Amino acid sequence: MALSVTLTSLTPANTYRLPVEEYSFEIVRSPLQSPLYANIDPIIYDLGQFRPSITVAGIIEATTKTDGGVTIPSKDLLEDFSRATYNDTITIALNFGGVTDTYTGKISRLRLVAKGSTDGWWDFVLQLVTLGRSP
Repeated sequence: MALSVTLTSLTPANTYRLPVEEYSFEIVRSPLQSPLYANIDPIIYDLGQFRPSITVAGIIEATTKTDGGVTIPSKDLLEDFSRATYNDTITIALNFGGVTDTYTGKISRLRLVAKGSTDGWWDFVLQLVTLGRSP
């Protein structure tokens, strides 16, 4: 099954398709633990809070490409995009097996690693903190 990931921002208005090899979705919850005296078990409170995040990883080239009118960003363009959208909400659409899930969030981390054995290719890991899945 093919995995397709599209990033869209409003300011600046850009849409990029990322060549993603894997993605993960994580929900972190934050229950509170209140210790008690002596040998009594602590009290645990769950306020229903959750913090979803998405991580996508793949390989990009050093040059920007266009495929069917959609931009596949280069290493430099992806780096610039992650810095330029600090005040903007990003929409990420994940399509896997014909089903598309859409999330909105902010970029929290971009990691770029030069591939020494292949000139001009970069491994990337992009992490976004998100809201829950959009209906």
